[in-house]
Amino acid sequence: MSDIDPIELVRASIRLWPKQFAQAATAAKAIKLPVRPARIILVGMGGSAVGARVLLPVIKVTLTIPFEIVSDYAIPLSDPKNTVLIASSYSGTTEEVLTATRTAHQRKIPIIVLTSGGTLATWAKRMHHPLIQFDTQFNPSHQPRLGIGYSLGALTTLLTRWKLIEGFRLQVLGFRPKRTEIDAVAKKLARKTVIIIGAGHLTGVAHLGARYLNETAKQFAVAFEIPEVNHHLLEGLQIPKLRGQTAALFLEGTYQNKKHARRMELTRQLFLRKGIAICTLKIRARDEWTEMWCASEMVAELSATLAERYGVDPTRIPDVETFKRLLK
Repeated sequence: MSDIDPIELVRASIRLWPKQFAQAATAAKAIKLPVRPARIILVGMGGSAVGARVLLPVIKVTLTIPFEIVSDYAIPLSDPKNTVLIASSYSGTTEEVLTATRTAHQRKIPIIVLTSGGTLATWAKRMHHPLIQFDTQFNPSHQPRLGIGYSLGALTTLLTRWKLIEGFRLQVLGFRPKRTEIDAVAKKLARKTVIIIGAGHLTGVAHLGARYLNETAKQFAVAFEIPEVNHHLLEGLQIPKLRGQTAALFLEGTYQNKKHARRMELTRQLFLRKGIAICTLKIRARDEWTEMWCASEMVAELSATLAERYGVDPTRIPDVETFKRLLK
């Protein structure tokens, strides 16, 4: 057991995201790349899929091929010759990923493996599939969700090598969230049900924020996307009464389009009328890529601040581990 404060382990992992990114990017540059696919499927669970989930909203408008994220045992099996499967498992032991990857192998779908080791790495070496294996030294918390830099580094490098996107500029990744801003938002969200709202390139970060509040702060949080949220949630704010029990966190970026910005402001006003506490994280950066990265750091730091406030250990997930044991 480490004598280091678990909150500090989480914060150390967040600060090391750029090094995670660089290490995985280097590993991804070294593999023999399958031919450029007509479709990409990434199979991953939990923290092993969060990198793809925050990346996809940034690139989906310009990406010229389908990119699907599957978090299950089964994958779509159509058009296997023109598909590449990216098998992402931080530990290398995730049963859903192992099952789906073996199915893809049987169907002769080209596979790239992204992992720190375990059964998946051993299998990839034996079957001669390209392996991007990262060293977990840059994630002292040992929590897969805080290894997001590894997946972002690997995925952006693969997509760049296939000439599907322009390269992610690592030199801009030196952002540090302002503690005063994070502390003020944490105070408003404390001990409330939290609704996180994102739009456009920040929709993935909204879902990341909900995951971080769930696992790191042990707090109930859900994420919704503009404009979809305006077609159902607004009618679901009547029962039970939410006044005093619920807070909404809006992720506001510079590069939101005008329609998204208008919907976000109207949503804020309606939430206020329903007695929902409102707070906003404003992200200002040079481009959508950097805003995604900065927003991800902000929600990660927010979850650590809330965990510190509650006195909980953010490096332990006992209920998830209990559930996994019950499955065996």
